Amino acid sequence: MKELKSYPGGVIRRADDWIWMQNGLKEAISAICKSMAKEDDAIMLSGCEYTLTGTNLYSITAGFLWWDGEIYEVQAATDVLSLPVIGLELDTDQAVLEDPTGDRLFGGTTPQNIYHNRTLKLVNDPQGDYLSPGGLKRFTDFLNLEADSFRAPSLTGTGWNGTISEAEKLKYRLTQHGELQIAGNIKAEAAPGNTMFTLLSGYRPSGTRVIMCHIRTTNGAGITPVQITIGSNGVVERSQYESFAEDDIVSFCHTIPL
Repeated sequence: MKELKSYPGGVIRRADDWIWMQNGLKEAISAICKSMAKEDDAIMLSGCEYTLTGTNLYSITAGFLWWDGEIYEVQAATDVLSLPVIGLELDTDQAVLEDPTGDRLFGGTTPQNIYHNRTLKLVNDPQGDYLSPGGLKRFTDFLNLEADSFRAPSLTGTGWNGTISEAEKLKYRLTQHGELQIAGNIKAEAAPGNTMFTLLSGYRPSGTRVIMCHIRTTNGAGITPVQITIGSNGVVERSQYESFAEDDIVSFCHTIPL
């Protein structure tokens, strides 16, 4: 492996050092993206402005995007015909291959920087795996949407006897992926029945979901797990195997697929 010097007489760095730093940055970005996206999502990190430039013609600016754990450089392209279909596919002329020695080899005959990212290009009639650029989300979209949704009012649930006290603050909302989030506490009223509260239409799952909550009891038993069901009719209720006493506190902190 060739050695590099940061400046004459300076510290010697090996190429492996640069690869290690590059991989560390890639893994850090991937970890953030995976926390916000579904497994098959791709996220634009910068650039990648996709525009209609004429009848069935599209252009895209240069940029970077994250896709399936990898970071790709997107080539700028102008007036690419969308018939029969248009998409971003791997530029095989610039594809990176790993050989057994750990050195990086590149397709084509042009010398390449060893830190060059895999490259995607906008093409007509792409082959194999490709991305539809019109459906891509920008990195900041995830952050801003989630931040805005937390600032926006959430819906307050109605509990036993039809009300939830201000101190309990049980809230529920939909995430950007259409999942239901429920957070907060609810207190059992006198002679509590099975039904705890009912979700409004549009916030109800397609089938019955089962979650585990924690209950802080008033009889000295401490904090114990309880099974809660959420029906397609929006009814949130205790399992038939569970029982509550007056003033027991049930705590929610759940994300539930609809």
